[in-house]
Amino acid sequence: MPVNRTELGVGCFHFEVPTAGLDTEKWAREVRRVLEAVPSVRAVEIEEPIPGLMGEEEDEEIYFSPHPQSGHVSFGLTIPRRMQEEVWAGSLPAGVSEDFAVSIFYGDYFPVTFITFLGQSDGVDASGGVVIVREFLRRELRRLGAEVGEVGFVVLGPSPFHANFTFLPSSPEELEGDPGIPGISYAKKPQLGYPDVLIRYDSTRYSSGEDAISAFVPHVIHQLSYFYQLIRLRNRRMFHAVAIRNRVTELVHIHQASGLKGWWWRMFQAGRLTRELILTAVGLSFRHREEIRRSRESFEHIFEAAKLPMFRTWLESEMTDAYRDELNNCREVAELLEPRRLREVNALLVLVVAAVSAVLGAFASHLLG
Repeated sequence: MPVNRTELGVGCFHFEVPTAGLDTEKWAREVRRVLEAVPSVRAVEIEEPIPGLMGEEEDEEIYFSPHPQSGHVSFGLTIPRRMQEEVWAGSLPAGVSEDFAVSIFYGDYFPVTFITFLGQSDGVDASGGVVIVREFLRRELRRLGAEVGEVGFVVLGPSPFHANFTFLPSSPEELEGDPGIPGISYAKKPQLGYPDVLIRYDSTRYSSGEDAISAFVPHVIHQLSYFYQLIRLRNRRMFHAVAIRNRVTELVHIHQASGLKGWWWRMFQAGRLTRELILTAVGLSFRHREEIRRSRESFEHIFEAAKLPMFRTWLESEMTDAYRDELNNCREVAELLEPRRLREVNALLVLVVAAVSAVLGAFASHLLG
């Protein structure tokens, strides 16, 4: 790998302290304590969030516990090649970087993590570095055991983000187009696997790749933070669709069941399940449409002010209602099965009425006879 390249990886990491609630001071104190207990970590810096400014905890499992909506956590990390190979599950070349700079930024939406290779790294791209750091931190917190206390290390995928960012020093004449940031331009290079985003910086303006990254990051934090918010919402829509699909499967099994038990469930359970399923599917369809509408409004607001709209296409791809058809199909299956159940109910009522009529007729004949 050329000497002058600087690799940057992106992900979504968070150190959570579930009982911190709105106590940002406790959150910062606990995170610092755990990070400083990891021997490979150095130079921990925490910009404490604005007091009380923590994201609300949601009821779905895909959400982090309340997380800061301001501030950042940064630290250096040394991972010897031997340990990298253990978490990478494969051999690495001798020139692999052993030093990383990790920064987690908290904003209006979700945390964004930037991982910079310090020094040169042969054989591992930026996304590979994110994997190594992610798995190493997981392992180290497990190794600390009880010392970790309630602090957890959580990740929202894709982590790594599906692109490799490479910073290249260039002369002012080599910079292309109107990048929006003085002295920086970029170009996306499609390839097998994750695309490369080549970011050229004016070497007369920025002294190093790390210096250029410091200028680059503030312009993309908001976009990436919202990208992970969209991933969070997409995952929630997916869980909704899976839950509805499971209920439809349960309903189909009830209708396919034979014998007295199957008949009993169709008579007295399937109707309630069908009504709940249809109402839930309709409600989720409306909720998802409204969610996507609001997402598009926020998207437009973000990119109206963006000087470097690098991540526009990535965000656009996450604002589709990919599960709308599945919800509609589940509702249609429930509606299709209900008439069969109603026919069985009507047949039962006819039998009951006939039986009651026969009993009443016999009783009347007995009284008159």
